[in-house]
Amino acid sequence: VLALVLAACHADAPEPAAPLDPMADETDTSRTRGLATVDAMQGTWRSLDDPDVVLRVEGDRATDLYADEPPRESAIRAVRSCDDPTPAPTSAFFVLDDGATEPLCYELDAADGETLAFFYQGRGNLLRYERVRE
Repeated sequence: VLALVLAACHADAPEPAAPLDPMADETDTSRTRGLATVDAMQGTWRSLDDPDVVLRVEGDRATDLYADEPPRESAIRAVRSCDDPTPAPTSAFFVLDDGATEPLCYELDAADGETLAFFYQGRGNLLRYERVRE
């Protein structure tokens, strides 16, 4: 089980990135349409399913911990799909790569500044988080 955790948090939610695709379908109600995926995930997040799980995303790095386990740092990057690692800033797919194991692929479901949700593609389960304010 991938555990995600951190120590510090930003007091203010980051401004969402401007849509990179000016031709984006304005009728699409997805909360992530057109956002730069990693930009939308910046900050510190606590799991809604397990309060010992916290994820911190700063720039292109993600730090995760579970309770008293040592931190695990990974590069985080948006990709075209789980089968195509081509960088794609507005794709809903992203990978976490710790450099020691096979990169883990996820699909962003929601990132509205207060909640974060994504699917782990290896199992298809939804991981849900709330922003941590300190």
